Amino acid sequence: MQYDMHYYGTYTLAATAGFSNEEAEIIACSAQFVDDNSFHDWIIAHDGGGIQGIPTAHHPLESGIRMAMPHSGHNECRLIWVPFHFLPSGAGSSFEERMITLPNSRIAKDMMVHFSSNTESPIALYSLGIASHVFMDTFAHYGFSGIQSDRNSIKSDTLKIDTGHSQSIREYIEEKAVQFSSIFGSEAKLGHGAVFTYPDRGYLKYSFQYENGEISERDNTKTYLYGASELYKHFVKACANKPIFKWNEIEQGIKDILQKEATAEERVGFWLDSIENGVFKGVQLPKKYEPDTWNQKLQFSINKKVHSDFLLEQPCLFLKAAHRHRSYVLEDLLPKNGISLV
Repeated sequence: MQYDMHYYGTYTLAATAGFSNEEAEIIACSAQFVDDNSFHDWIIAHDGGGIQGIPTAHHPLESGIRMAMPHSGHNECRLIWVPFHFLPSGAGSSFEERMITLPNSRIAKDMMVHFSSNTESPIALYSLGIASHVFMDTFAHYGFSGIQSDRNSIKSDTLKIDTGHSQSIREYIEEKAVQFSSIFGSEAKLGHGAVFTYPDRGYLKYSFQYENGEISERDNTKTYLYGASELYKHFVKACANKPIFKWNEIEQGIKDILQKEATAEERVGFWLDSIENGVFKGVQLPKKYEPDTWNQKLQFSINKKVHSDFLLEQPCLFLKAAHRHRSYVLEDLLPKNGISLV
């Protein structure tokens, strides 16, 4: 998924579920920042306190950093891709089968129940946002896993965009696929690299055949909408306030946004227009998502001692929540389901 859904879509779902504007923004910022955070340095405070950075973004790091960091290569799959982007479903007999992500799996539900129930902590909203990202990625990334696996491979000549899409959007997506290949070309067996960014576009219909012969027909709008409905349920349970809407009152408005062919920037406009025009009556417009807001604060802390209050600022609370999330998923949730990675 891209930032139009992870930030603006998550914000809308949280706000309509009853969270305040400020709370919904924290949840949504945390959800999207998972894709933007590659901070790995230590933050040290004057009083001796501190926190270690924890990368959550699943794009490859610069080659020099990748070779030097302990989370590079094989470890990066286990410490970043799996807990933050390709949550295993636990279904199947072999290890590689159980590592495959499936929408709304039992493991995904258990994760959301865990973070929806722990609402008293100062990092609770950040944790809920991170979990929301991972949960929604099970609906976008399903059928693939966050490890190097032959089961992620497809027959490249079978990848087809539905003929119902406009020529302009087909050309746009194919151009993005070329760009994707230039960066991730060697990662075809990792994640959904074999199908480029096709899973990340809420309007797209496409199909392909795995190397093992299995055919997959995808309707992202249908799958994303299913994910949104399930995430909304978790938000309602996590929120102390009464929800503004019932799901059936916002479903069509969300579907209308998801199915529109457009760039990510244009799709952001659809979310904002719908809020401003009262489609989600009572919901306020969110702040514009600016990834550099948190990134710059984190980068500012490198090679200097910060005031202890800095550890209570939003980027640091996100890092604490990310540590909590990874620890829970890799050391508790997955082992309970027979998957050991660390």
